[in-house]
Amino acid sequence: MSREISFNHALRAGKRKLQIQTAFVEEENKVRTSISDNNQLVDVREWLLDDSLEEANRETEVKQYHDFVVSDLDLLFHVIEKVVSGKNPDSLFKLGTLFLEKGFFNEAIDAFTTLLAESPDYANVHFYLGQAYFRFGDTDQALYQLQQAIHSAPGYPDIHLLLAEVYRKINDPLQSIKCCENAIALHPDYLRAHLFLGLVLAESALQYPTHSELPPPIERLRESKQHLLYALSQVSEEKKQHIETGIECLDTRERLEEGIREIEKTIEPAPSNHKSLVADSEFYLKFMFSDLDRNHRVLDNYIKTLDKAINQHPEYADLQHSLGTAYLLRGWHDFARALEAYREAVRINPGFKKAQKNLKLLENDGRGFLILLRAILK
Repeated sequence: MSREISFNHALRAGKRKLQIQTAFVEEENKVRTSISDNNQLVDVREWLLDDSLEEANRETEVKQYHDFVVSDLDLLFHVIEKVVSGKNPDSLFKLGTLFLEKGFFNEAIDAFTTLLAESPDYANVHFYLGQAYFRFGDTDQALYQLQQAIHSAPGYPDIHLLLAEVYRKINDPLQSIKCCENAIALHPDYLRAHLFLGLVLAESALQYPTHSELPPPIERLRESKQHLLYALSQVSEEKKQHIETGIECLDTRERLEEGIREIEKTIEPAPSNHKSLVADSEFYLKFMFSDLDRNHRVLDNYIKTLDKAINQHPEYADLQHSLGTAYLLRGWHDFARALEAYREAVRINPGFKKAQKNLKLLENDGRGFLILLRAILK
């Protein structure tokens, strides 16, 4: 039996004091990092180790991943003040979405609220602010922001579905059902909307058997099954089992509660897409507002992490896209180092014609490279 491998770090991040704990999970051959704030879990990140990795090298690998997460969070919080004081709408939006993805909802709310004050017409800001409030637990503000989002973009099915979740949370099944139906009307193949509508219909039959504005329970359960059967052919084998069990339970009132629990297991928390280990928003913010453009070691760690993530998830196009961005950034690093080397050559020997010529070429072309890089990161 191998010895336990774990690392701990306390990080002061803005107003937070984060506890970052990383451990090797032997039975799953996995590294797991838990990020907590005041003993409340904020996020969990996991990393599969290569099966070929020798036991003697595990501790080094776990320590590298732990250090990566610590430096990642440290850099992220480092850019907040610069982004907010700069009041650039795109930067504020990227900062907010990044905090939302990583589970720092207070910071996401602050970023989106600042953006809303600076650019009230910025696309999707109400939707993302509504998400942040909902995940923070403020359903009143979530409802208000999502209603504003619907007014601005009525044809966006994700807004209707998130509104359905908010209405479910505040025990309003009628509005929740209507919002699900709106989402499906806009996007008939919206799998998550079919699953969620199946759940809300079944749940309402249990909780509100008599409701002045809803059909009788037997009709709601029948409709619930229709949406679940539609979803059955499109989900993974694991989810199929939960749906099949859920449908079976809906036939018996005594098992209705069990069926609802089974259906709930098929619905991933919104947003449902996976979390990238490194998002392009991070590249943008850290390149523009921190020392990522100078910190070769941090960027090399990003590239190494992305390479491993792609090996584990070759079907994730966004990881490949982020890797391309990372290599471009490293190209800019090497370009900048070449520029410094030519300048030093000219300083040492002012009459070195070839060095002068190369320096002039790089200084002229460097502006174009930087414009290209900024355009890609934006």
